[in-house]
Amino acid sequence: MSSILSPYPSSPPLLSPLIRDPPDVIPPIDDLEALQAELKLLQQKAYERAKKAGNDLKAIEESMRRMKEKEKGKARAVEKARKGRACACSRVRYPIRTFLDANVVYHTLTRYAQCKRR
Repeated sequence: MSSILSPYPSSPPLLSPLIRDPPDVIPPIDDLEALQAELKLLQQKAYERAKKAGNDLKAIEESMRRMKEKEKGKARAVEKARKGRACACSRVRYPIRTFLDANVVYHTLTRYAQCKRR
């Protein structure tokens, strides 16, 4: 089964000189508008990464849920097989004899009824 998860792209570096080396005076409007556009782009990229992380988390949780259900099914099958082996009356319902002893019939039917209750 191929994985639907893929590596995250690295976040782009901040290129504006206003952030790296803040000036002592107010920068020109053009520089501030360029910084605003760059910050909006970074915000959009961060939103996309967060959305991808949410989708990946859902995929991982779904995969874990399926694995747990699969393990639970295996455990049930093992328990069922274990109970089946412990109950010998499932193979012998009635003794085949020409002369039936009343105690043999009673005990066989009692064990059979106990197995059916499980």
